[in-house]
Amino acid sequence: VDIRGFLENDLTGLNASQPGAGKGHPLDEPILTPNGWVPVGNLQPGDEVVGSDGNPTRVLDVYDRGILPVYRVTFRDGASVRVDGDHLWRVYVSSGRTYVRSTKSLTGLSGLGIYSIPTTQVTHPTAELPIDPYALGALIADGYLHGSGLTWTKNEVAVVDEMRLAVARSGGVLTDHKVFAARRYGVTGLSGTVNRLGLKVGSADKFIPAEYLTASVEQRLALVHGLFDGDGSVRSDRGTAHYTTISDRLADDVLQLLWSLGVFATKYRTNHPRGSYWVITVHGGFNPFGVSEQRNRVTGTTRPFKRSFKSIELESNEPVRCIRVEAVDSLYITKDYIVTHNTLVSVEAAHRAGTDVNLIIAPDSTHATAWGPTVLGQTDQELRVVGNKNKATQSALFDLEFGHPGWYAVTPQFFTRTDISEWFPDLLIHDEHHQLSKQKSKGQRKLSGYAPKRD
Repeated sequence: VDIRGFLENDLTGLNASQPGAGKGHPLDEPILTPNGWVPVGNLQPGDEVVGSDGNPTRVLDVYDRGILPVYRVTFRDGASVRVDGDHLWRVYVSSGRTYVRSTKSLTGLSGLGIYSIPTTQVTHPTAELPIDPYALGALIADGYLHGSGLTWTKNEVAVVDEMRLAVARSGGVLTDHKVFAARRYGVTGLSGTVNRLGLKVGSADKFIPAEYLTASVEQRLALVHGLFDGDGSVRSDRGTAHYTTISDRLADDVLQLLWSLGVFATKYRTNHPRGSYWVITVHGGFNPFGVSEQRNRVTGTTRPFKRSFKSIELESNEPVRCIRVEAVDSLYITKDYIVTHNTLVSVEAAHRAGTDVNLIIAPDSTHATAWGPTVLGQTDQELRVVGNKNKATQSALFDLEFGHPGWYAVTPQFFTRTDISEWFPDLLIHDEHHQLSKQKSKGQRKLSGYAPKRD
């Protein structure tokens, strides 16, 4: 909508919009659903995705925006996602202030790293898993999986006791096998299941099966404990936890697992005379150990978790699609558990155009959670709710009628039943604008000036 053009030519315009407009992704970019990752190009109205609170939310609409420049936005922890240039981000700075910035406006900033976005812990329902998650994590960490039978090696008594219980919960038995420098145990009753999961592989090819990455929070935490009780360690000079593996895929899976729990984690590759390997570092106060004595050595880092920007690079020109979801805040989770933020193209456009009196017609439930924070973040102005419930809403109504500059919000119900003959906003934004599609409805008559013929 070319708002400036309307204003310069003394025209009146209605901007039909909603929280979340303008979040564009290339068609193959993955979006998190309750059943795993799905390309945005495959999503249709009625499908479910995961919202910012970690719970499912329904897709209401999809919008194809045509072929647009696509940028890769990369964060300091290695997470990245591809978006179009109009994608708006709700970002935080060290002072605690919140701003809304477009991808284009962030490109080339020398101080890009001062901006960060929040994370979330994703909630999935409890899954029917073929092997107890702690047992699977321990087997992936310290198990010999591609032989004629399963074996597992560990010396620490508390970990062995926990593993014995976890294997029993899976329908198997942990038995003493042989004693070397470390005690080796046989794992009977689980070989067929391990094979069906595709895990009968060597150390360099280990991975976490997909169904474990979309299990409940408790199940994913148990998986983390099994992994770290096996191959985890603590850096003595910093008190930070680390996980090591020679498997490229497992390193990525462990990182994704931690991100899904809202944990700040990074990975790097290190060289060793016997070969290189991956190190996944856990930042912040999260303790990934279960029963291992290593748990008592974790002090964590004093710096709070921040998923801050690292780089924004133009990659290509591709077809782009955005989605609108049912969640009140209109947020959902994209690749690498990146939370897309409550952003309003209409507010940004109006702010740049310099409109004085701006009115938003939107459901009451979105005033405080969606439109209010966005108006404040993009314009540094408070959103004032118009009505007659109390002095504050009555004062806002008075100021709107007298044309005082500002941002005002009104519910569709109040708008349709109130005399609006003295309302002259420079810009009118209508959320849930599909409600206007019914001809001769009260809302449409109010907006268009239509009056039915009288007999």
